[in-house]
Parts: sequence; structure tokens; C-alpha cells
Amino acid sequence: MTGLPPENYDEFGSSVSAGDVNGDGYADLAVGVRGEDIDGKNYAGGVHVFKGRASGLSGAGSQWFARNTPGVPGPLTSDDQFGGLVRLRDTNGDGKADLHVSAVDYLRLPGAAGGITTTGATTYDAVPTGGFLQ
Repeated sequence: MTGLPPENYDEFGSSVSAGDVNGDGYADLAVGVRGEDIDGKNYAGGVHVFKGRASGLSGAGSQWFARNTPGVPGPLTSDDQFGGLVRLRDTNGDGKADLHVSAVDYLRLPGAAGGITTTGATTYDAVPTGGFLQ
């Protein structure tokens, strides 16, 4: 968890998506926070991923991603609105949902046994096809 304090206009929940990011059979939840201010950058944005368990969603072991997360492509800038649209979809067929994120570009962060990873993260200049918006 980032430990960032809440502030006005964070827009927590501006987009949400469910999918199994680690292949454990439980739905995890990605929550876009497109208005998050980070390091003095207004509307830099971020995404919080909550883990699913037999008892439901939990904040324990949750993950936070923003442009200043090591391995996330692109610079941290104002008005990026990282997390304006989030989708959890298994686009590579490995049984783990990948995190797709809109910002000034589009990113894919792969799902893995430990959750979402930045290893193998990719960017796109336009909305990727294959169900990103569904």
C-alpha cells in the first residue's frame, strides 16, 4: 500500500474491474484512482489492486501502481490520469488476469502467481483490441 493520504478529487473508483490476477480461483479487484496527486503532480493517478480470498476481498497484500512504481513505463507527470480506465483481462491465456490501464497512453501489467507484476510491462499508443473496453 502506498500510504498516500486521501485528498479532494482523488476519484477513487473512477473505474473498477474484477479478475483473477494470480490464478488462485478468487476474483481480485482493480480500482482506478485517476485523480491521485503524487509527488506534487496533480492528477497523476494510480491503480489499487485488492486481493480476493475465500472470505472475500481484502486489503491485506494489496498492490498500488503508479508511474513512479519501479518497472511501470513512462514518467510521472501531472494530468496523466493513470487509472482512468482499468481492466483485468487474461489477454495472454496463462490463466492470470493482466492489468490494462489507460493514461496518456495504455499499459499492460502482467498477472503472475504473486499478483500483478511490472516485469514484462508494455505500452500502447492506442486502445488495444481484444476486449479492453468490455
